[in-house]
Order: sequence, then structure tokens, then C-alpha cells
Amino acid sequence: MVDANNLDRLQALISLKSRCLYWAEFCKYTSKSTFFSDLNDEINMPLIYILNDEFTNISGRDEIDLLIRKCTDNNKYFDYLEINNSNYDHELVHNDLKDIYVWQTDNQNHMAITRFIVNAFSVFEFWVCKAYDVIKSRYKSKNSKMKKLESQLNKYVESYNSNDNEALELIKNEIFTKTNSYVSSREKIDFVLSKIDFVNLKNDKKLDKAKELVSFLFNFRNTIHNVMVNKSGKDFKIETNGATVELLNDSSPNYEDYAKFIHSMHLLVDLYSDLFMYLSKNIPDFHEFTNEF
Repeated sequence: MVDANNLDRLQALISLKSRCLYWAEFCKYTSKSTFFSDLNDEINMPLIYILNDEFTNISGRDEIDLLIRKCTDNNKYFDYLEINNSNYDHELVHNDLKDIYVWQTDNQNHMAITRFIVNAFSVFEFWVCKAYDVIKSRYKSKNSKMKKLESQLNKYVESYNSNDNEALELIKNEIFTKTNSYVSSREKIDFVLSKIDFVNLKNDKKLDKAKELVSFLFNFRNTIHNVMVNKSGKDFKIETNGATVELLNDSSPNYEDYAKFIHSMHLLVDLYSDLFMYLSKNIPDFHEFTNEF
């Protein structure tokens, strides 16, 4: 019998996969790789894991023990520690894997879904930033960072001419620490979302929810550097689809409902599909810029 919670997660993943495949059909003759195909690839990872977990559970996990032993007995990849160290016990591997399948399935689901959310947002971030590189060329730059630098340099010259050494040091440090030409992915995404026309997300309330999700996922994505633990010093929380996800400082994500949060990823697809339609209408040769793979 299928676990009800896993069935719920599988349904959410398959719903998201269906939406990606729908949009991927529009791109398959022009681009080998798109946001939709890349996100679909990421969906496959937790989807296949949970499906396999349910298959082995339905069969009583009888064959797992035999398969594990096949992998540990006469393993040609075992090296010095595994072969020559008489204190090494192959049962450590065998027992650990059995424990994962029997007692740690909830923890494995948590890890698989958390990594999926990180990877899903990374796909979104990558493709929207590629769109930024094309869209920005259609708009005259405000050169705000250059203007700020020019202002600081003028102040520096004035302080130099008046022999104000204290002011010189302050301005020099400010120029060094605050002036650069780097544009963050958050700035790029905000720029893109400020330029496109919305169709799927023309409802302001739904669009606000999508932007709130993107903002939350920036912090969520940063946990990849800290074994999925939030080390920002701040707490983050979002309520989506009637369920809350918390990202408290020094903690991994806490989901009220995995499936509902997975379902919220539809908003990323809606955001990008609106961007995709905008690009197709306004920059018809966009696929020539993005088809790199």
C-alpha cells in the first residue's frame, strides 16, 4: 500500500513536471536546453527517489539486503581501507544502508526535497539572468553606479585640494568598499521582472505571491553552502498554499507540508513562461542567445 504522504508528494511533483513538459513542447524545435527542460530534469531526481522508495516498500524491501551484499562482496572499487585494513567491517556499510531504507526514510525525503528546491531555484536564477543579458541591451543604462563613483571622485579631488586628509581617508575607503560594477543575480531578476508583461501572473495578488516566493528562495538557496542550514543570522518564513515553511537561523528548513511547497514552484514556471512569451514577442532571436548546450 502506498504511503499517503509520499503519494501527495508524488502528485505535486508530477503536476509540476506536467507544466514543465507543456511549455517544453514550444521550445523543442529551437533549443536543446531551456528553463523548462532543465527544471524537468531536476524534478526527476526526487520523483524517481520517492517512486523507488515506494516500489521497494510495497515489495517488503526483501531484495534490498541481497543487492547491498552484492555491492559490498568482492567490490572491485574497494581500496586500501576497505581491503587491507583488517579492522574495517563491511557490515558498517550494510547496516547503514538498511537503516536508511527502513528507519531514515523521512530524513531522506527531507534531504531530497530540500535539495530539489535549491536546484529548482538555481535553474530559475540561471535562465532569468541569461534573459537579463539580452533584455538590458534594449534599455539605456541609468549608469547609477558610474554616477556614484564620479561623485565620490569629485569629493576626493576637493578634499585633496583642500588638504583634508581625514576626509580623503573616509572617501577612499568608501570608494574601495562600496563602488563596484558587479550586478547580483537578485538585481538582475528584479530588473527583468520590472520589464516584462505578465499574462499567467496578470493577477496582482498572484504576482505578489510569486515575487515573495522568489525573495524567500534566495535565502533558501544560500543554505547549499552550509549543508542546508541557514547561517545568515536571520529567520525567514513564507506561507504558501495554506502551509508555512520556516527557515530559522542555525536550522534546516522546516516544512508544514512538503507537497504544498512543491506545488508553489508552479509560480516559478508561471514567472518564466511570462518571460518566455515576452522574449518571443520582443526578442524573437532569443533562442540564438540561449541555445548553448
